[in-house]
Amino acid sequence: MKVVINLEALCKARVARGLTIGEAARDAGICLATWGAMERGTTVPRPGTLLKICRVLDIDPKEIIEVDA
Repeated sequence: MKVVINLEALCKARVARGLTIGEAARDAGICLATWGAMERGTTVPRPGTLLKICRVLDIDPKEIIEVDA
């Protein structure tokens, strides 16, 4: 079982909040490059980082996490 981030849902949630990648990264307290890499699918956030992202986007982690069997 592999947990993956739904990149489209992540990006849509950020855009729906009217945030740029830079603003979202700043508000979450993570590096701009890290957020950009997540949206490109080249990195997966650690659980703590994922929670920070969800707080900034005001979403439940279930909205962007998928389980790939």
